[in-house]
Amino acid sequence: MRRSFPLFLGVDAPDRIERETGHADLHWANLTGTPLTVMDWERPGRRPAGFDAGLLYAGSLRVPSVVARVRAEFAHILDTPVGRSALRR
Repeated sequence: MRRSFPLFLGVDAPDRIERETGHADLHWANLTGTPLTVMDWERPGRRPAGFDAGLLYAGSLRVPSVVARVRAEFAHILDTPVGRSALRR
């Protein structure tokens, strides 16, 4: 990690990677409307914090208004050092 993060991501490796339970394939086709339901739980597990939010953010890049909404809704994780690292993965 100490070598790969700077080489491939342009950032220093974090001292510690926080992990949380994650979906690992979070994108718009795996979300329903009202009521909100997350589908397709075939690969859940312990993921780096912010991984799912970063995936949803990346899957929204073609629609600026959606990117802004995802960024605002997940600011509590994406605007932290861990979240910024997730956006670069």
